[in-house]
Amino acid sequence: MNWKAVILGGLAYYATAFVVSMAGGVFIHEGVLDAAYQATESFWRPELVQDPPDMATLMPMWITTGILTSFILAGIYMTFRGALSGPAWQRGLKFGVAMWLWGVCLMAAWSGVFN
Repeated sequence: MNWKAVILGGLAYYATAFVVSMAGGVFIHEGVLDAAYQATESFWRPELVQDPPDMATLMPMWITTGILTSFILAGIYMTFRGALSGPAWQRGLKFGVAMWLWGVCLMAAWSGVFN
């Protein structure tokens, strides 16, 4: 595996995702999803239901999680960019591991939101 490409790709992915989420986050979270958040307030961490929310408390965990998952996703891309070559059992195993890692990345993002 090309670790330089994984690190640079992970950092590029994180920087892009951070900028997009900061630019669109206000519209999504304070606009589109605001009513849903108000209806499910009991599920959220106490830091997030204060008025105003204490985002700075959770930001270090969110940044760390984002960077780690960005490296994992870049590694998945570097591993599977060859379109899953090899015998059928190898392709199945590689695909299974990729989907498991994808799920771990998605669920890691939720660790800083719910109680």
